[in-house]
Amino acid sequence: MQAPTMRTEHPNRGRVYVSESGPAAVLDAYRSQFHADFLAFLSCRADEMRPRGLLILTFVARRTARPTAHDCYLWDFLADALMDMAADGLVDEEQVHAFNVPFYGPCLDDLAKVIAREGSFTVRTMQLFDISRRCLLLQSASDDDDDLPQWLAMETTSTVRAVVEPMLRAHFGLEAMDGLFCRYSLRLEEYYRSNTSRNKDDLTNVFLVLEKKLH
Repeated sequence: MQAPTMRTEHPNRGRVYVSESGPAAVLDAYRSQFHADFLAFLSCRADEMRPRGLLILTFVARRTARPTAHDCYLWDFLADALMDMAADGLVDEEQVHAFNVPFYGPCLDDLAKVIAREGSFTVRTMQLFDISRRCLLLQSASDDDDDLPQWLAMETTSTVRAVVEPMLRAHFGLEAMDGLFCRYSLRLEEYYRSNTSRNKDDLTNVFLVLEKKLH
């Protein structure tokens, strides 16, 4: 997905993605960009497929039309870490305001609308499910639940860094990366230790099976 184009300069100040309390215009821009990109993706796949062929997809999604805090926490903490670095003079604050990640976790309504609009597919399966590292990491944490938040923070940071560091490095510079992800890991550990979100690392995904129509 491309990063959405915002009509007003830097309306998503202090954030790098949609947020539970963020401006509606930011969510609208992300949704609009996702609809355009997913429509183009489906159209290209339809051209490649025979009638009654199956297209099977899975990716990060969300359960509600309006993103919740848990839907956005990975990106909110990344933004918070960047803003901390800006306050310490380690990155340019205006660069933080100008950066928006090219990612969008759609709700089921987003998917249904785009699939219907594109028109080449029938939905055979559209199912949400959650994934989590907790059970696997408990074994590595010596069965001590007190160690789990630190392990979750380390593993999550490693995964997120592998995905987003190339684009962050191009925008903020290589020298900022180690400090950024150290701050990020500390924020994640605090989140996973919180009484309200303790060890809550689950992410919602969608499993889609689409059948190419006969026409």
